[in-house]
Amino acid sequence: MRALRCFSQRAAFSKSSIRQASIGNINLGKSRASHKKRLDKLRAARRAARIVAKQQHLIVANIPNRELTDRLTIVLAQDGVPRKMAALFFRKRAADLYVVTPYLGVDEYACGIFEGVGGQETYTDTGRGVATSRRQVKLSYHESGQVHVRVQERDAEHLLARVQAPPIANLRGNHIFTLELEGTEHFDVAKEAELRKPSTVGISLPERSWRIKITGYAGQSLEQVQGKYGAGTVPTIGVRFVRETLPRPLFLGLYIIAAPPLQQQNNREPMQIVVAGFEDIPGGGGRAVFVHGRRLAAQ
Repeated sequence: MRALRCFSQRAAFSKSSIRQASIGNINLGKSRASHKKRLDKLRAARRAARIVAKQQHLIVANIPNRELTDRLTIVLAQDGVPRKMAALFFRKRAADLYVVTPYLGVDEYACGIFEGVGGQETYTDTGRGVATSRRQVKLSYHESGQVHVRVQERDAEHLLARVQAPPIANLRGNHIFTLELEGTEHFDVAKEAELRKPSTVGISLPERSWRIKITGYAGQSLEQVQGKYGAGTVPTIGVRFVRETLPRPLFLGLYIIAAPPLQQQNNREPMQIVVAGFEDIPGGGGRAVFVHGRRLAAQ
């Protein structure tokens, strides 16, 4: 069996392909992001984001129970315009998860390793930028716990960064990835045919937001992925993931958060940041891979 199932504790939902959403109260932690040439700027943005953390809001949506195929596409609508933000793919014969964000038309990627130990953060760039929107950078979380960042170039894939995170069968509500998406109005518009697909989850945001944050948690039960942003909070989107190689179903809880921009008003540029893996390292810290993609000029 290779079914995916969206879950929700709410039974009522709109018949429209775009679900109406509301705002819930949350307490947020830190954002993790980097680009080698702009580390100082992003660190300053992170400090600012922590100061305004209380202004960030968890999006609460009524997502019905339903079975999906091997893909989940996340669509968010503002002012009646649905835009594709990110997609999750699941390998057919293994419990491998792929996170892709091809909808912004990125001009430049930077990839590498993030480390946090004792409150100190360090970023190691691979030293190899990917300067084209036609070379999609893929992030994968494999059943073994290996987390990879790869880029497709001609007929070969090149590994840019990797960490060893917990194997998928051992996840118990672990944080497995974070997406930071800025410039929401610049993402690709979803077509009506795409919205009708059962693998698409569409949510109408209750208010305009330049920045959207999506955090993903994985565990062996619904309860393990709940309560990540305060007691009683439930994921905006949930997926029940079944594979023959797993001893029991894997639950993915995706929390979608409308948040203040990480960048200054007069210096904003559409960008996307993916951080994933979270390998434990000596000293009580963690290590993760990151991908920072940006558009050099708004189009």
